[in-house]
Amino acid sequence: MLASRSSAATTVAALAVAGILAACGNAPAGSGSQPPSAPASPAPSNLAVTVHLAAGFSPSSLRLRVGQQFLVVVNGDVRVSGLPGPGGCARATTQPVAAGLLSARCTARGYRYTALRPGHAELSAIVRPRCAPGTHCPQWITAPTLKITIS
Repeated sequence: MLASRSSAATTVAALAVAGILAACGNAPAGSGSQPPSAPASPAPSNLAVTVHLAAGFSPSSLRLRVGQQFLVVVNGDVRVSGLPGPGGCARATTQPVAAGLLSARCTARGYRYTALRPGHAELSAIVRPRCAPGTHCPQWITAPTLKITIS
């Protein structure tokens, strides 16, 4: 009898905790809670935004605050030229781009940009497929543009 009361108390406690978590929107997976319908609040200005570059930029536009950073991560299936500015970029060096609205720094996986002052900027790249030597390579080239607004 004591074991069944203890089991019942444990079950009630577990249900109460699950109910509290569901009410807070932090229920564990599979609890039946739905994601909130309201859009998420914007990220704090000190967090870096990630932009993926394959045949195009994703997302294709950004809204940043001065001091905010974004990282352009280049897909391993493509070769990119034209980023971050004329002459390319040597690793661990920072250079101004987009008429001084941004600074760019090369990283192992892409490019890290920092918004320096308010304005509108565009980053363009030339993207081609990356193919192993001696293999058939698709013949395409794209010239995507990333539009950036800095406030």
